[in-house]
Amino acid sequence: MFAADPEHFAPQFKGFCALSVARGLKIEVDPEAWVIWNGKLYVFGSKDSVPEFMADPGGTTSKASAIWTTLKAQ
Repeated sequence: MFAADPEHFAPQFKGFCALSVARGLKIEVDPEAWVIWNGKLYVFGSKDSVPEFMADPGGTTSKASAIWTTLKAQ
């Protein structure tokens, strides 16, 4: 399935921490800190970030997606 659609399985925000992106930052991630939400892979700077993300995944992803449009070019 990955070979047929790698983009679908790739981490969101080019592999930067989803919470940090929502705050306007590009932070490297801990490869053990991740969650699949709404069919997409989100990675985080630490395992402590996962519960924070899960408290409001829709809000966090909406905010991060809006910011990512500008942040990805930096």
